[in-house]
Amino acid sequence: MGRSHIAVLLFALLACSGLAAAAEAPRPVALAHLTRGVNLSNWLQHGPAQEAFAPDAADWKRIRALGLDHVRIPFDPAALVDERGLPRVPALAALRGAIIEAQRADLLVVLALQLPPEAKAGVVERKAHRVALGGLWRWLAGALRDLPARKLAFEPLNEPETPDARASRALLAYLAAEVRKAAPKHTLVVSGHRYASVAELEALKPLPDANVIYSFHFYEPHNFTHQGADWGDPAWKALRNFPYPSSPEIVAGRMDAAPAATRDLLRWHGGERWNSARIGALVERAAKWGRQHKVPVWCSEFGVLKEYAPAADRAAWLGDVRAALEQRHIPWTHWDYKGPFGIDEQAVEALGLKR
Repeated sequence: MGRSHIAVLLFALLACSGLAAAAEAPRPVALAHLTRGVNLSNWLQHGPAQEAFAPDAADWKRIRALGLDHVRIPFDPAALVDERGLPRVPALAALRGAIIEAQRADLLVVLALQLPPEAKAGVVERKAHRVALGGLWRWLAGALRDLPARKLAFEPLNEPETPDARASRALLAYLAAEVRKAAPKHTLVVSGHRYASVAELEALKPLPDANVIYSFHFYEPHNFTHQGADWGDPAWKALRNFPYPSSPEIVAGRMDAAPAATRDLLRWHGGERWNSARIGALVERAAKWGRQHKVPVWCSEFGVLKEYAPAADRAAWLGDVRAALEQRHIPWTHWDYKGPFGIDEQAVEALGLKR
C-alpha cells in the first residue's frame, strides 16, 4: 500500500468516530433514478483531481439532454485527502458542488470508491486498514448525508480484486455498515469479488440490508472491448481489428493481416463465437441471480476502447449489450463519458440516446 493511501486511512481512523448508529434502511431509494447513465472517470479516480475531466454545467446539461438519468463517479481517497492525511478542502467542496449541480439537473449521483490494486490487497489482508477505510467512509458519508438520498448513492468499493469471494463479502459488509452509521437513508451499491463480473455476482450472498443495489460489469469478450489497452492483460496491448460478432469464418478474412504474435488469439476469439445470443445468455445469468434473491441488479460499467476496435463492430456490441440489459429491465451505465471509451456520436446511436 502506498504512503499516500496509508495516510488517507490513518486520517480516516483518527478523524471519524462516534457517529450515531443507523436506523433500519428502506428499500433502494435510488432505483427511481437508475435507468440509463454514464461513468465520469479520471476526474477523481487517480489521486489528486484532474481538472480536464471535471464536469461542469454544460456536461450536466448534455448528459440530461442525452436522456440519461444518473452518473457514477469513481474516486480515489487521495483525491480528497492529501499525503499528510488532511482533507483537501477545495476538492471536497468541488465534489459536493458537482453533486448538487447534478441533482439540480435531476440526475442521481453514485460515488464509487476506487483504490489502487495494492491498497485493495492491504484492506483485505489487514484489519487496521479496513477499520481506517471504514472511518474514511464515515467521514465522507457524514459530509454528504444532508444531500437528498433519492439522488445520491454510495459504492463502498469498486472491483474488490480479491480471489476470495467470502473475504470480499465480509469486507463489503463491514464497509456498508460503516457507511450506514453516517448515512442511514442512502442507497448502497456492492458487487462481487475480483472485477465484478457476472460470475462473481453469482458468487455473492446478498447483504442483510434492503437498501442495496447489486452491480456487475460487462466487458465480455475482453479481447474485443480492451484491444489496444496498456493495462490489465499484457496481451491486450498488441490486439488490433478484433471483430464483433466473432466466428471462425469472420476472423479467417483478417488472419493474414494480423501480426503473427496475435493470430492464435484471433483464431481463438473467432472460435468463441461471440454474438447477441451469447451476450444475452450471460446477461440473463445476472438477471436470474437478482430474481432468485429478490434484489435489484445494475450493470454499472460496459463499453469498448475506441482506438483499435472496428467502429461498426463497436456499435454492434454496444447495441447488443444495451438490448440484452433493457430486455431484462436491468439499468445500465456506459463506461465512459470522456476519454478513450467516451460517448461519441456512434455510441449515442448505438445506445439509443437522444441527439
